[in-house]
Amino acid sequence: MIPLTDYIKRNVYIRQVGSSLAIQKLLEAFHRHNCNDPEIILLHALIKYPQWYENISLLEHLDKKYLKRLRKNPKVFFILDASTEGFSTIYGNTPFFDILYFNCEKFDISPEKIIFISSNMVDEQNIIRYNTEHNIDKSINVICFNNFEQMLFNLRKETLPQPDVAYNPERLDELVEKKYLEVVGETKKLYYGEKYFLSLSRVNRPHRTLSAYELFHSEIFSKGVLSHDKIKNTKETIRHLHEQLPKNAGITQKDLSKFSTYLPLIADTHDFKTNHAMYLNANLHHSTLFQVVGETFINDWDCTSRFWSEKTFRSIFHMQPFLIWGQPNANKHLQDYGYKLYDKMFDYSFDAERDTYRRWSMLLKIITNTVKRLNKMSKEEHLKWRFQQQDVLKHNYKVMYREDHTKQAFKKLVFKLIK
Repeated sequence: MIPLTDYIKRNVYIRQVGSSLAIQKLLEAFHRHNCNDPEIILLHALIKYPQWYENISLLEHLDKKYLKRLRKNPKVFFILDASTEGFSTIYGNTPFFDILYFNCEKFDISPEKIIFISSNMVDEQNIIRYNTEHNIDKSINVICFNNFEQMLFNLRKETLPQPDVAYNPERLDELVEKKYLEVVGETKKLYYGEKYFLSLSRVNRPHRTLSAYELFHSEIFSKGVLSHDKIKNTKETIRHLHEQLPKNAGITQKDLSKFSTYLPLIADTHDFKTNHAMYLNANLHHSTLFQVVGETFINDWDCTSRFWSEKTFRSIFHMQPFLIWGQPNANKHLQDYGYKLYDKMFDYSFDAERDTYRRWSMLLKIITNTVKRLNKMSKEEHLKWRFQQQDVLKHNYKVMYREDHTKQAFKKLVFKLIK
């Protein structure tokens, strides 16, 4: 691979970075499969956050010399990296497929020279659908992977995944058992039998406000550790937020205004501006029994988006049972990547419900029933309940450590590029 500098001119759509997790995984795949080719050039562009529209002239922001090489040289590829996001490429405000094909035609670039990387785990299906609907024979390359799956491992040198461990069952078992015993020890030390569940929200989103509002006004509020940032109590802010809540939630603007006076809800820090995705916050997981994960998206745009952020993988990293409050079937679809559910502990019937408020109401009932069961137990019984599915806790940690799906996805891309 040839390292490049200054191949993207300053613009509002894309930027050049030294690296990204997606590029690291791609380079690892080249190395792992002995496919290193010193002549391959990757023009890597990380997305910014402008207003996107279909006929953006994206490739005009490449240096003319490299644009010409992209057109002429079979070993030069353009990568549009949206790997930290799970936006729908079919519906919504991010028409990346439209943009890329528009640029292929405008600048006479073969679509096979274009690589789109996403954390929307149905984008490989989306591109098939898009190509069929638009009668496209020669497709751009699309790869999707769970970008946040190994993020927490990468925060510390001592937890970085080691290939010789990932591919050695005995060593991996030893590592996972050590982690499990550490979690058990820390939980016994930090759990006082008072707070059962964890529900964290740094960035205010309407569905997180909905869940925080209803948990706050529920009979189980005192049994949870919740966070939610302030809501500006102005008519305009309250009206705008109210418009985004499910109509069948029955929450009025007056209700929201009153709720805003109780905010923020603090779990660990008053700092809601910093992105705490890059911090472990292990104590919160060790001092509670299970987590209600407030994921980034609640809408799947008619099954064209499937996305998990670090919030889901944080629970797996800390070996804590969890329920996801997110897109329809957000819990079920984790199984597609080798993970297992905590089906002896929770009822997942809410997961398939497509109506947002009904799905939340069903989940709240499950959380409430779980809390009521725990109310009848001793602290020792709480801990036994918390670790009753230790086989699943360990299995999920192994799956996350190995990241088999990611490795396979990038292997597939590598062999496409060197053919």
